[in-house]
Amino acid sequence: MTGTAWQRLCGLSAFRVTQIPRRLDDTGDPGLSQRTAVLVSAYHAAQSAAGAPGAIAVGWVRATPGGPVHLLVAGSALRGSASLAAPGTALALPSGGRGQPVPAGGMAAELTAVPCWAPIAGIADGLLTGDASGAPPRPASLAECLLASWDGAFGWLVLADPLSPATISGYARDVGDRQRLAAGLAERDPGKAVEAHQLARRHTELRQGLSAGLWRLHLLAGGADPAAAGQVAGLCCASAGLDGLPYTLTPVSCLTQPIPELLGQPPAALAPARTDPKAAFPFPASTGLLAALTRFPEAEVPGVRLVLRPEFDVTPEQADEPGGPAARLRLGQALDRNGSPAGPLSLATTSVNRHVFVCGATGSGKSDRAGAAGGRVRHRVAVAGHRAGQGRVPGDERKAGWFPGRGGPDPPRGG
Repeated sequence: MTGTAWQRLCGLSAFRVTQIPRRLDDTGDPGLSQRTAVLVSAYHAAQSAAGAPGAIAVGWVRATPGGPVHLLVAGSALRGSASLAAPGTALALPSGGRGQPVPAGGMAAELTAVPCWAPIAGIADGLLTGDASGAPPRPASLAECLLASWDGAFGWLVLADPLSPATISGYARDVGDRQRLAAGLAERDPGKAVEAHQLARRHTELRQGLSAGLWRLHLLAGGADPAAAGQVAGLCCASAGLDGLPYTLTPVSCLTQPIPELLGQPPAALAPARTDPKAAFPFPASTGLLAALTRFPEAEVPGVRLVLRPEFDVTPEQADEPGGPAARLRLGQALDRNGSPAGPLSLATTSVNRHVFVCGATGSGKSDRAGAAGGRVRHRVAVAGHRAGQGRVPGDERKAGWFPGRGGPDPPRGG
């Protein structure tokens, strides 16, 4: 990591999320596994790219009371593959989402529209996982808790820097040494027995970080003034779904400042990243915690559209017929559930001597499409419309969807 956290944030390519897939399953956190997979991939992409910073960021901003909520993601690893079919840029996070590019430094500029920010410290403690019995409670979400309780200006930022394997191994060695020392004194000191148990769980998590990823997290919440920033920070901590994770969050409201100052301090001026169960800002955390903190809305919010994913067959039957592909009527492209092209959609010309139904909204091109198809295959195509008088009228071949001059001969007289 080079430079200050603010400099790294300003250098990230960012996108404003405009579209999120609507999930029909509203139990638990249905997108958690997808977010975890994306973040694990982002971590390893950062380790494999020599000299690449690899930082990622997710932010929510509402600059004015009652205004739209801007969801922002930053970092090259959060951009999906290019698609020519759907509008906007495909995003890996949120999975299946779409966004519009933000000019360089645009994410930082939007965050500064919220004048006062409070850091949120993290506490890592293996005892927090507990041994809960029964069904776990439904995890809270930022959209449900914060947006339902706060209609003023606010900001929320997660800035994550991937830690190198060497750094993770160093943390693990330190925790392992302390765990062995505490275990040696456990029989004589019950407090040391508890400490040994805490450290053993933390050591396991750090070792898992070598494969699943470990990050240095800056968490911040903002508002119009110090009091508002403290309230928003408290709501953000309360809405984080941390059940089953060895972490908890706590606001540091006494340190409220503009965000460039909070993130612009040299690393030495910040509290060191700790491996003991004490509050720290910033702090090292697992990909599991990062995935829990980057949950996106699952209901409509001002400024972001939620759309249902198509569930139709994306592998049309391509039966062999005389003439090969040239004998098929090309209709367009079949799109998968992410709106990306999945292959050509065509119709066998031998099948259009039956009934063909063309449907669509008024003005969407039903008549033109049916007329072009009819001219190519030299069949009459009945065009059914919902407007009165659009059905076939005796003696008026145009009403039947036949358009002379579109590639076929005029229809024969007499029906």
